[in-house]
Amino acid sequence: MSIEQPTTYQLLNRLKTVAGHLRGVQRMVETQAYCIDIIKQTQAVQRALDKVSSLLLEAHLNGEVTGVLRTADQDERARIVNQLLAVFHLAAGSAPSAPSLTDVNDRTAWLQQLEEQVRALQDLLETDSAPVQTIAGVQQVQRMLNAFQGRVLADHLNGCVTTAIRSDQPAERERVVRELLQVFTASTTLG
Repeated sequence: MSIEQPTTYQLLNRLKTVAGHLRGVQRMVETQAYCIDIIKQTQAVQRALDKVSSLLLEAHLNGEVTGVLRTADQDERARIVNQLLAVFHLAAGSAPSAPSLTDVNDRTAWLQQLEEQVRALQDLLETDSAPVQTIAGVQQVQRMLNAFQGRVLADHLNGCVTTAIRSDQPAERERVVRELLQVFTASTTLG
């Protein structure tokens, strides 16, 4: 199925933005930026990927799906219904297990892998491939990003949060709790 040109340009630009954000997160990891700042940036990437998925699904529904559902061809209808069900099953998929991601090199390599997958999504769009395949790729990137976020958050909890809770400085404890609330509030609005 062909996606309209304006939508393809929008999607490609969004994916370029995602790739740029991922490079920015890589730099943050390399310079050992504060964990919460890294998580906030990855949440921005998640929101951009959500928009890509939405645009792809909307284009697919308004294009091929609508056209096929208007036809009398039962096989084509079944094919489209199965494609749509596949999108929902993929969305429910579990996150791949991330390697330990304990050091800067592991995290940078993981982020580079994510960026490569985003570039592969750009290639899929440019070659006019099936939107469902591209949506599946976006969902895979999102699951990998979730695994990365979980690792960064775990390190933050084990390091900064534990230190703040054990400290005798109430202002520091309150700051850390506020930051965590912001992160968790943002992540619940994403999913």
